Amino acid sequence: MTTGILFVENYIAGGSDQVAHLLLKQLPFSSLTLMVNQNDDTTILLAGALPPHVTVVRYHLVTVPELLSICKSKKSAPLRTLFWMMGHLLRYPLFVFSIFYFFIRIVRTKASVFVANNGGYPGGDYCRSASIAASLVPRMKVFHIVHSMAVPPPFAIAAIEWLIDYSIDTRCRFITVCRAAADQLKANRWVRQDAEVIYNGLEPVTTANDTSDQSYENDFTILNVGYFDRNKNQAMLVRALGDLVEKGFRGVSVHFLGAETEDAQREACSHLASELGVAKHVSFDGFVTDPQPWYQTCDLFVLCSDCEGLPITILEAMRSGKPVVATAVGGVSELVLEGVNGFVIQPGDFKSLAIRIETFLLDRPMARQFGAAGKALFDASFTMERMVSKYAHVFGLTNEARSLTDCSHQ
Repeated sequence: MTTGILFVENYIAGGSDQVAHLLLKQLPFSSLTLMVNQNDDTTILLAGALPPHVTVVRYHLVTVPELLSICKSKKSAPLRTLFWMMGHLLRYPLFVFSIFYFFIRIVRTKASVFVANNGGYPGGDYCRSASIAASLVPRMKVFHIVHSMAVPPPFAIAAIEWLIDYSIDTRCRFITVCRAAADQLKANRWVRQDAEVIYNGLEPVTTANDTSDQSYENDFTILNVGYFDRNKNQAMLVRALGDLVEKGFRGVSVHFLGAETEDAQREACSHLASELGVAKHVSFDGFVTDPQPWYQTCDLFVLCSDCEGLPITILEAMRSGKPVVATAVGGVSELVLEGVNGFVIQPGDFKSLAIRIETFLLDRPMARQFGAAGKALFDASFTMERMVSKYAHVFGLTNEARSLTDCSHQ
């Protein structure tokens, strides 16, 4: 029987947590320890009841972003500078300390498989230090999942980052959620191994058949899902909407789902909508626990991000049979096939976004055709069953799954 650890460090609850949630519920470990930071946002990760074989353990370590957030709260410029310097100076001493801290905690679990679920790379420092700690445990198999695009380190810390990359590269196995992330990991970091690519997957849902044949004067609903920050660039969609309304498309509406996580970005979008005269066409609906009904009732899904890995939101739209217009970032082009289930545009190009939306506004049958193609692509390549099966194979859990199935029939 195989025991495992799923290690999570997040700063914002998002798609990587959604994948981790599915893995901890579906992977055939005999027992699984979920290790999360005490201040992690577990809204998605711990949603609903967990299986009886899953134990949640919280670790108690301050993160560098938490230290840096203190400096933002200080009114005095010297104090802000002091806390900013402390945050960066303490980063690597905390990293080294955490290796010993996690080694002790990991040994106590008696697990044989360790999986770090890292949002990006370098991403969460404790995901990296915990992976190194786990690799020091005899006979432990260690996997490091990277969900987004790796970024190169600043020159000042390049030597330290090389040592960390080298340690993980030589002692752990990298997994990425798209080919683009695997390529960028090797291009921007000191990683030489070929990462295993396992695409994200979702549980299937029942979708309603849309047989309407509306012309462009009728209501057309656009959906955008994601927390509000500069990277998600929701303002791009607001500007595109301004172009469409100026052209006379009055029945267009945009629904934004997501919590605000960066300074006044939602408020900035609201002000922009007012300036462009499209405020009545825009709705800010906040964080929604279950966005599926919104996907079901929209006509088009739009993603405007400046940086992504393999967006779960696009998979949710494809699963619901909706066409997609998205920016060409990360693994988006591995999901959205140009002219098949959607269109891919350059980040920040709101003029092209408006043109692509207009295409669907004027040709509703094509929109439904694109949506159906996306649903077929999802069913063929991006289901939860397919994702979990690949992870189980890579983790060496194939025999475990067979054993658990046999026990269930006895």
